[in-house]
Amino acid sequence: QLRADLAARLASGKVSDAGKTYLIYILGEMRAAEAVEPLLDAIDFKTRRDGSGMHARWDQRPAELALRSLGFASVRAIMRRLPSESVELRRQLMCEVLDNLLGRAVSRAMLDDALQNEQNMQRREGWREAIRSQEATP
Repeated sequence: QLRADLAARLASGKVSDAGKTYLIYILGEMRAAEAVEPLLDAIDFKTRRDGSGMHARWDQRPAELALRSLGFASVRAIMRRLPSESVELRRQLMCEVLDNLLGRAVSRAMLDDALQNEQNMQRREGWREAIRSQEATP
């Protein structure tokens, strides 16, 4: 119940940036698969460093790290969302999570397979964009 409550709090958007950072971190540490959707919503959220080192222990994009800790729950959610994502940065970050969890070769094979098996033309274009986004990541 606690994980669901924290995920709902993150999804509400009614939390400060510092609170959002801590929620994302905690959900990742708890490996809260029920938080995968709000974490994907926050994948491009960037923490602000305030000179005190407040968020120094986490990456500037804490949701990306939290999604990595969720493993295959993140893979499934990303593969559902990726072809409809219109923001380049968000696509790149999703591809980075896939690459981190699966390795570049496997994640690329999954994207290629999804493109080949997609019947909807709009989603096919979304898969092409995702592949381009993956190619643009180091």
